[in-house]
Amino acid sequence: MIALIDWDNLDDLDRRQGPRYVADKLWTALGTLVPGLLRDVREFDVRLYGGWYGWNGAKNVTPMATQLMAEVQNDFPFFMRDPSNGQTVRISGELAHALLRLPKQVLPHTFRQRQGSPRLTCGDPLKFGCATPNCPMAVVHQFFTLRKCPETNCTRSIDQLLTRAEQKLVDTMLVADLIHLTSSGEKIVAVVSSDDDLWPGMLTAMSHGAHVVHVCTKHRSADRLYKERFGASTPKESCRERDYGPHEVERDSDGVCG
Repeated sequence: MIALIDWDNLDDLDRRQGPRYVADKLWTALGTLVPGLLRDVREFDVRLYGGWYGWNGAKNVTPMATQLMAEVQNDFPFFMRDPSNGQTVRISGELAHALLRLPKQVLPHTFRQRQGSPRLTCGDPLKFGCATPNCPMAVVHQFFTLRKCPETNCTRSIDQLLTRAEQKLVDTMLVADLIHLTSSGEKIVAVVSSDDDLWPGMLTAMSHGAHVVHVCTKHRSADRLYKERFGASTPKESCRERDYGPHEVERDSDGVCG
């Protein structure tokens, strides 16, 4: 069995504990919340997805990737005993540097610094009833409205003053691996993320006959919509929710539906 984990989508507390903690917690939760799923599993592979490289590929590894690679090397593989049958399970871990289909082609520039914040706006505090003299949010409102510093003599634009870090290619890489695995005969795959963009890939994997377990790392308002829309595609058992620490596990008899 293999678990595909969007590392940046995990809860901050779990990330701070490290990949071994996450793998241990995930294995334990799956065995408890999805009875019988792990009965015949003897190897559990954990694959971590994230923005591991800057613009220059393997020559520009991000600090987070450097830290995780060291932890994975030190902590994996490790072994756990299944209390239900006494069998030993080997748990291995790795960072997803390349597609499973093309393991020698490292995908570069998966971590990027973008200038500006085109999707972010700030409302006028006066319209929300703010009566505070010289409200600092009024200046912020001006900044986003003008797309520049509100000071008359300053010419700095919003693109020069604001930057944001983002990961690219990660979601599609995870989906590509998911489809590759299930089309190659993998029967059980866990997908750990709350990103709605993964749903088409999970549905495709389920159409291959695989049992896809979707572990939601955050509560999402779209969950009920997807259950209603896609429930008919996996009809044998309605989706169930159980607490997984700060997360949720939701499953269907043929696959898992966020």
